[in-house]
Amino acid sequence: MNTDFDGNYITVRIGTSNIDALIDTGAVRSLIDDQTARELKLQIIPNATRNAKPLLSANGSEVETTGHALVELYLQGLKVEHQMEVAKNLSPPFILGTDFLSTNQAGIDYAMKPPMFTLFDGLIELSFYTCCSPNNCVTLTRNVCIPAYSEALVQVNTPTRYNNQDVLIEQTPSALSVTVAKALATCKNNKALCKVLNMHPYVVTLIKGFKIAKEAGLVDSVATMQLCQPPSTDNNNDNNGDMTHSSAHAMCHCPHTHSYGNSISRPGKVTDVDGARERVTDMGVAYIPSTVNHSDLDSFHTAYGFKLSPQLDEAQRYEVLELLHRYKMVFARDMTEIQLCKSEPLKLELHSHRKMFKSQYRLSEPDKVEMDRQIQLMAKSGVIEPSSYYNSPTYLVMKKNGQKRMVVDLRGVNSLIIPKLVQLPQIEELLETITSSKPRCMSTMDILSAFYQVPLSEESRDLTTFTGPDGRRWRYTR
Repeated sequence: MNTDFDGNYITVRIGTSNIDALIDTGAVRSLIDDQTARELKLQIIPNATRNAKPLLSANGSEVETTGHALVELYLQGLKVEHQMEVAKNLSPPFILGTDFLSTNQAGIDYAMKPPMFTLFDGLIELSFYTCCSPNNCVTLTRNVCIPAYSEALVQVNTPTRYNNQDVLIEQTPSALSVTVAKALATCKNNKALCKVLNMHPYVVTLIKGFKIAKEAGLVDSVATMQLCQPPSTDNNNDNNGDMTHSSAHAMCHCPHTHSYGNSISRPGKVTDVDGARERVTDMGVAYIPSTVNHSDLDSFHTAYGFKLSPQLDEAQRYEVLELLHRYKMVFARDMTEIQLCKSEPLKLELHSHRKMFKSQYRLSEPDKVEMDRQIQLMAKSGVIEPSSYYNSPTYLVMKKNGQKRMVVDLRGVNSLIIPKLVQLPQIEELLETITSSKPRCMSTMDILSAFYQVPLSEESRDLTTFTGPDGRRWRYTR
């Protein structure tokens, strides 16, 4: 019984339709079937000239492309635009190739079961699944009884689109009571033969209409390659029939990944072999986790101070620590480890151009020393920089743990700023969404100085100016 996972599909939303998208690391370009493109009402721009680098399908035949279309994909609510080639009779009808993977910093974590597909360095995570729809599955034509320890040839119904074609039949990854042989077959009158094996000591009965295997056409299935044809050499003789030697270059699927710090692997990019061979060793699609021993995980736990549930057994505890260790770059123990959010700098819009200047509050000598220490730490971390305009007063407030936090009184500046209204989700709705999926574990995380992670635009920084105990003025960069 074969229960290994072999799915390479993710769900993307285009408009109001959910599409099964094949992630194909062997396809140099992203492709969409012309019929699917028309059903999605995409604007197809015809090819003005024949493509200089045609695409080849898995059996070596050329894939006929009719144009291209700019597709707006939504992945977990994130909008991603990508230009895709439109091809005739494409199977599967929607393929995301290495051009999409490299542009959007895609990674594949094969250590997860099922494998996890990520975009933008882990910002988006999607689980792979196997697509077994009426368009690519074969079903039994009648009830079949297979004796113990026997194999049999059974007749199956095939999709209409594969009629009178050679196809590849292979078992679906779902657990079956029989094993299906992976083999080539010929479809005639929407029928084909499939070999199955019953390895059990009892008779197995298969019901009519059961999806027993999946099917892929050889003519239109795509693990595409670009056919690179160098220009022919003109000779001075009368021989006009010079042969042009062509070479096929496929996109690299390189398992090598970047390492950070203590053998932390991160997903990389996919790059074209053509003209970039020297960079292949530094980029790749697959994520291969490094093995971290328990001693290193214990040291990591002590250094970061995570509070793990005492109900976890030892195996679960190290599993959680390994997950945290894999993404340790997102955790900050102090201000120096805080990283910038990947977004456009925040621009503060004013409804008045008058300057705001308020005198500094009086501070005690111990507060001056503490405030100066915090200012130096913020300057070292790149949170603030020298300034000379405006001024808002500063003071210290006591925290629950007995430490003091520096606060800039920006009420005067806030009176000049046009407020930005943002509709935030209700906490109750978020909790209902989380609990509806019946999670096994729930975790809580506290974002450290979240406002220091949002970059400020250059023209907005002077508004945040304040004066330190030594008289120097500073402004926030984030």
